[in-house]
Amino acid sequence: MDQKTVLSLAVGLGCGVCIGWILRGRLRSSSVAGAAKSAAEDLVVSMSEIPGEFKMVLVVRTDLKMGKGKVAAQCSHAAVNCCQKLLRSDAQVLRQWEYRGQAKVVLKTDTEASLLELAKHARALGLTAAVIQDAGRTQIAPGSKTVLGVGPGPASLVDQVTGQLKLF
Repeated sequence: MDQKTVLSLAVGLGCGVCIGWILRGRLRSSSVAGAAKSAAEDLVVSMSEIPGEFKMVLVVRTDLKMGKGKVAAQCSHAAVNCCQKLLRSDAQVLRQWEYRGQAKVVLKTDTEASLLELAKHARALGLTAAVIQDAGRTQIAPGSKTVLGVGPGPASLVDQVTGQLKLF
């Protein structure tokens, strides 16, 4: 065999191996995805049978005089942080909240002390709580506690912590 034939044979063999590897991976992932989808469907059916509302509350400190964009960013940090914590500790509660529309309410408080007391109360009730500290790159001092995320969790429990607060 000449050099050109050997090279063509090697390229053809290499392409065949690569295509086979890719197809094998796709077939495996589709069967895994199918199993995961079936499990998710079963979970949705079982969650629809559980009564009650679920929500997340974001409590903003008004004494910091943050701009609207800053408040939005800090609330986003709190929401993501709460979801990440709950995903690790109790994914079923997170899924129940997602299934029921992901209700979120933004409330206000006027001191760091009240924010920390609310966080303590939430944790005592077994709720997820995330106190967000700002990095200090824009409007406020580094380390300032800006927003508290509570939940997601059963609305009746969340209301025991934040029910007395006013809308932001």
